[in-house]
Amino acid sequence: MVFTMEIVDGVHLLKCKYYDIGLGIGLLTGKSVAVIDSGVSSTFQKEILPYLRNIGAEAKDISLVVNTHGHQDHMGGNAIIKEVCQARMAAHKLDIPWIEDLEKLFDHFHRKNSAYIPVTEETRK
Repeated sequence: MVFTMEIVDGVHLLKCKYYDIGLGIGLLTGKSVAVIDSGVSSTFQKEILPYLRNIGAEAKDISLVVNTHGHQDHMGGNAIIKEVCQARMAAHKLDIPWIEDLEKLFDHFHRKNSAYIPVTEETRK
C-alpha cells in the first residue's frame, strides 16, 4: 500500500499501487463498512483487508460497494468482495453494462482503444 489516512472520523483513503498512476479506494466506517471503488481483482486481499484489520474491522463488516464508474481499476474487486462479504453493489445505471459484462469493458478499452491500458492477465480480471 502506498499511502493510507483517515481523513475525518470514519472516512478513510487508501492510495494503492496501480501502474504508475496509483489507485484511490475510499472506506466509510461505522456500524458497517462501505467501499468506494473496489480497485482491481487483487486490491481486496492485498490492500483493503489488511487495512480493515489494522483499524479493527473485518471483511464481514463490508455491506456496500459503490463504484464511481465502470473502469476495471474501480470495479475489478467487486466479485471477490461480493463473494466474501455478501456486500451489495451500487453504480450509475450507465456503468452497469460494463460492470456486469467484463467482455464489453475489455472490448471498449482494449480492442477499440488499446493504448489506454496495457493488456495483461491482471487487466483482464
